Amino acid sequence: PPMNVWRTAGMPALLASAALGFTGFALLLPTAPMWAVRLGTDSFGAGLVNAVLMACTVVAQLLVGRLMRRVGWAVTLAIGLVLLGAPALVHMFAETLWAVLLLAALRGFGFGILTVCGVDGIAGLVPQEHRGRAVGAYGLAIAGPQFLLVPVAPWLAEQVSFDLVFLLAGAPLLGVPLVLMFGSPIPRPATRPRDHVVATR
Repeated sequence: PPMNVWRTAGMPALLASAALGFTGFALLLPTAPMWAVRLGTDSFGAGLVNAVLMACTVVAQLLVGRLMRRVGWAVTLAIGLVLLGAPALVHMFAETLWAVLLLAALRGFGFGILTVCGVDGIAGLVPQEHRGRAVGAYGLAIAGPQFLLVPVAPWLAEQVSFDLVFLLAGAPLLGVPLVLMFGSPIPRPATRPRDHVVATR
């Protein structure tokens, strides 16, 4: 029978943490450059914000495997969520372009960790023959916040306040307790489809 991936052990927590992580990402994707402009930078400086974010995302994706092997999957993902959520709150106190760029770099590292750990988590929690459904559920969890919040964030910033957006963008921090409940699962490699149980150290 088809597997209900929404109820598979560990998947609700993984999907929720991914949704919270992408909520923080989506809220600041348009708003952080706007904040840089509010601080007095030009369009080039504003463009640098997301350029730094994405550059650090790529670097993190290249290095996250090493971190996972050292501290485990759950702790690595928790670190990523902290790096994504905590700098969002600090934007309230950022008063220079350099500060905004530093926060963008930290968020980029966090986002890179989140993207890699999310996919690896599916590989560890769901048997290979059901991973198509799991990937679909994961895609919905991460696309929903982006679809809704990327266009809403600038309106909230201008019509309500930037501080509200920064506060809401701290949402990834709420995912930290969820992923730490996993203990230290190690996702199974795709070459071992018969292993259905997440290994623990």
